Amino acid sequence: MATLAELLKGYTPPTESALADPIKQHFKTLPAQTAANLAKQRQNIDQALAIGNNGIEIADAQALNEFMAEVPNAAGIFIGPESKLWNKENAYKAAQMLKKDVPAEEVWKATGTARGLDNQFKQEISDAEMAFNDPAYGQFRRMREYVGQEQPRKHSMSLYDLVSHEQLKKSYPESSDIGVYRGGIEGGGSSSPIAWDVVTLGVPVWEGKTGSKKAMENTLIHELQHQVQEHEGFAKGGDTGLFKELTPPKEILDKLQTLKARYEKLPGGSEERSKLVNQYFDMAGKYTPYGQYKNLAGEAEARLAASRQKLTEQQRKDIFPFKQQKYGLDVNPDDLLIRNYDKPIITRKQMLEDLLIKK
Repeated sequence: MATLAELLKGYTPPTESALADPIKQHFKTLPAQTAANLAKQRQNIDQALAIGNNGIEIADAQALNEFMAEVPNAAGIFIGPESKLWNKENAYKAAQMLKKDVPAEEVWKATGTARGLDNQFKQEISDAEMAFNDPAYGQFRRMREYVGQEQPRKHSMSLYDLVSHEQLKKSYPESSDIGVYRGGIEGGGSSSPIAWDVVTLGVPVWEGKTGSKKAMENTLIHELQHQVQEHEGFAKGGDTGLFKELTPPKEILDKLQTLKARYEKLPGGSEERSKLVNQYFDMAGKYTPYGQYKNLAGEAEARLAASRQKLTEQQRKDIFPFKQQKYGLDVNPDDLLIRNYDKPIITRKQMLEDLLIKK
């Protein structure tokens, strides 16, 4: 079986892959003392891939892994196999490692791939360079809220007129179709249930121009993650209208009564009282419509994507996303709810149990 390097000798491709520029730049800026490493990487590329009956195949897994370890991984919004930047080799490696019971956090560090909250394989693209385009940002701020307007489209912009986000554009070229509608002055946003359609972005004017821009970046990443979820078939987000107030089971009610009795005996404003009050509302909150909405896996994932926007590449690699921690999940994964299209909303525990039965 001939190596890929041998078969492509003397061939100049008409176009380059999405990884071509960052790889060339990476090699271009290497200092002289790393020339030996560069030669080794080239050798790894030659040995790693080959042409077989089914097209390009892995010829030397170790050489491929050594090369892939040298290519910087980008991270931010969570993507799936439909992405143009999906790393198939790392996904395959992750699957093999997980089958061998390698801890998920170690798999993430090695491959940048993990099973998400809905048990689907996911990787990340970088949001760090996403930025509003001036003066488009100023124009968007001056628009009226689109709701109630005779011609609402006049109060919207194309996504990439408003912001630059090359990683998302390369990953999902269809995202160019997204229209961003000017929301209300209270801020926040929403996303269409149709992929690459419409997102609404509010402008929280009371936070000032700088604070408002930061909040709007956070909201936009959140809503763009929902667009990716729709495209990839990931677990969806939702709204509070999907839920009703629930009565906690007796053992939870007993714990709530105990917590309330304890914090009511403590002086107002004390650190200990505040801690117990927070515990009370954390426990009770999951039975409210808002608490259930917050525990939707799609919503937790969207908040997660926004929270990791400014992490360095090393921090992203070191901090496993699908765990409750800073720059990870802000809710307990055991409390999450899974919503998929026309199927009933189920607990994540039930989803995992169903998957075990199917196996």
